[in-house]
Amino acid sequence: MNAHMLFCPHPARSCGARNLWIHDRRRDRYRCTVCRRTFTPRTGTPLAHPHTPAAIVTQVVTLVSHGCPIPAIEAAFALDRRTVRCWVTAAGQHAERVHQHHVLQPRDLQHVQADEVRVRTQGGIVWMVMAVMVTTRLWLGGVVSPQRERDRTLITALLTPVQRSAQITRRLLLVTDGLQVCSTVTARVLRQPQRRGDSGRPRLRAGPGGVLVQVTKQSRPGVWQPWSKLDLRRGRR
Repeated sequence: MNAHMLFCPHPARSCGARNLWIHDRRRDRYRCTVCRRTFTPRTGTPLAHPHTPAAIVTQVVTLVSHGCPIPAIEAAFALDRRTVRCWVTAAGQHAERVHQHHVLQPRDLQHVQADEVRVRTQGGIVWMVMAVMVTTRLWLGGVVSPQRERDRTLITALLTPVQRSAQITRRLLLVTDGLQVCSTVTARVLRQPQRRGDSGRPRLRAGPGGVLVQVTKQSRPGVWQPWSKLDLRRGRR
């Protein structure tokens, strides 16, 4: 057990790697001398609860992520479906925190493509919207909505991760489909605060060189209409 290799998982600003002591060697627990709280190396992860071996939890989450039905997992591992769903929920929340920490950082996106997928399930229509950085194939985020139609809330939730990752001083090309609400939401969301030394709330303005390109499809397959460009700084075609 080496306490210098770990960091305190609790959100205290002064906590670090040099403030940890071994609290219980048998149970593999550590104590932070700043916040006075104990933890294990698995605290804050889906494997935090030691009631089930980590290998079984990993196998179950992997099977569910690849489409294995939960009743089949119940029969194979003798588990309750509520336990399986709890593990899957914890794994998803942990993956979201990792995604926000490592991916949603200011970077030169250059070219971003956003699109939607309409899926019909037994419970109804589900929309999945996604955004990807074209140059590196970096997945910026995705949002699932059970609504029948694409609305302003769904597009805003998709473009918020793009706004967090975009640098205001870089040029950005955003490509979407011909949905009319995309142009309005893009001009409102992809803005950054610009301070000029004045007091009060800074003015929100689009970054220099922000361009929205909408691809409109015709009814005949294989035929495309010309692209229409929207300058985010001017807000007009």
